[in-house]
Amino acid sequence: YEYDDTLKARVYSDSALIFAKRSKSLSLIARAYQFKGWYFQNTSDFKSALECFTTSLNDFTTAKHKQGIADAYGNLGNIYLDMKDFATSLDYQLKSLEQNEAILSSKITKKERKWALEGKTCALSNIASIYGELDLLDKALEYERRSLGAEIEANNELGIGISYSAIASIYKSLNNVDSAEFYFRKGIKIYKDLKHISGLSK
Repeated sequence: YEYDDTLKARVYSDSALIFAKRSKSLSLIARAYQFKGWYFQNTSDFKSALECFTTSLNDFTTAKHKQGIADAYGNLGNIYLDMKDFATSLDYQLKSLEQNEAILSSKITKKERKWALEGKTCALSNIASIYGELDLLDKALEYERRSLGAEIEANNELGIGISYSAIASIYKSLNNVDSAEFYFRKGIKIYKDLKHISGLSK
């Protein structure tokens, strides 16, 4: 319900936090604060979202939950981007990237690897978005290409399509029409194969 019904999203995120606190598991409590943060972010209550994401980071850190810490850094980076604090946003996204790469370089399960790879691609794409907001398009392209590489490594077809579209948009901003068309077409092919209508409409 995160994007479709904010009222239900609020109810379920509140309920998740209540039950997480009953469990006394810091990791569950931290994840519940993450959910609440997403709700506040999607309703543009950035101050409350920031409070939730900060609490989430603190609890994941105390619990020594490495992936949770990486995710919390990314969430904080996203909320600071929404608040147009680009320097702080970039700092948190770089921390998220570093944490995910550290996880990937350690001995982990297949599920943990999938989660960390997803976190890495998100961090790289978010860093590209920050550089795009700052009109540093060459840096944006560099990080979006790295995100594409991580999506290919993860074999995430939808993620690959999204990266192609993002790269195309950067080339469009750079007035490189041929490259923009090339990557838009690659993205369109994947969206068609996946029957991803919203991707095609963009």
